[in-house]
Amino acid sequence: ETGKTQAIPALNPAERRVVHMILQEDKTIRSRSVGDGLFKKILIYKPGKGNKSSSRKRRGRQGGRSSEN
Repeated sequence: ETGKTQAIPALNPAERRVVHMILQEDKTIRSRSVGDGLFKKILIYKPGKGNKSSSRKRRGRQGGRSSEN
C-alpha cells in the first residue's frame, strides 16, 4: 500500500516457495529472496521502483565466460 519495499523475515525454502507462488498471482508486485544460507528473507516490491533484479539476473547468466578461447 505504501509503495515501499516490504520484507518478510527469514523463512525456510518450503515457506518461501509458498509465499512466492501466492504473490506471483498479483501482477502489480514482485518478490525475491535475499540472504545467505538456508533461511532467507523475502522482499516484496513494485516493479520499476529502482529494483535491479532484472539486470542482476542477466549478469548471472553470462557465467563469467570470455568470448576469447
